[in-house]
Amino acid sequence: SISTPLLSPFIATLLLGGFADTGMSMIWCLLAPLLTLVAYKPRHGLYWFSAVLILFVTAGLLQPYLRTSNNIPAAVITALYVINISGAGTFIVLTLYYYVWQNGILMKLLREEQEKAEDLLLNIQE
Repeated sequence: SISTPLLSPFIATLLLGGFADTGMSMIWCLLAPLLTLVAYKPRHGLYWFSAVLILFVTAGLLQPYLRTSNNIPAAVITALYVINISGAGTFIVLTLYYYVWQNGILMKLLREEQEKAEDLLLNIQE
């Protein structure tokens, strides 16, 4: 289910003490609406993005009430920041690159078909 990748980082953020203590693992929640937007239906992607925004705001509001420390060393938290932000960012950029690349291919095919249609119309008129 798509809700698992959406809820898992949120729950981990709450259990481990918030955004900073989890190395911003909630950034992975953005993948659910992105993949839905690109692979399924744009409107559904907006629904999932709304859910992500609600989770981020909820985590932000709950932040003061979460545990203030955990047993994760500072170096590991820094590594988590690097992994989470660069990993999710890479995935987002590659997904968008694929979308733009496919769009370019479709536009080229469309232009070719338009040229064929114009040639046919010119041949009919002659």
